[in-house]
Amino acid sequence: MLLALLLLLPMGGPGGGPPAVARPEVRAVRLTGPVIVDGVPGEDAWREVPVFTSFTQRDPVEGGEPGMKTEVRVAYDDRALYVAARMYDPSPDSIVVRLGRRDVLQNADLFQV
Repeated sequence: MLLALLLLLPMGGPGGGPPAVARPEVRAVRLTGPVIVDGVPGEDAWREVPVFTSFTQRDPVEGGEPGMKTEVRVAYDDRALYVAARMYDPSPDSIVVRLGRRDVLQNADLFQV
């Protein structure tokens, strides 16, 4: 019973371990003009939205530097939240796409919001 209680104790935090690591912040910007949801963020309104690139990888080394560049922009208006993502790959023919059940991780490339 003692082991179970010890596992519930906090492992870090103020006075109890190393300081918390600052997490990068993605900023959503209010759009100043209309956008068309067509997979191409080419409207002038997207030019005002900052690009977020501070990603880390999950596999093969969690928290490591990603091997390929990813850019994400987040914007909103009175009706919706918009996410535009561009993932660069020097060999796009090697991108793996698999159909799978929801909430089941596949061995495939993934971008998730």
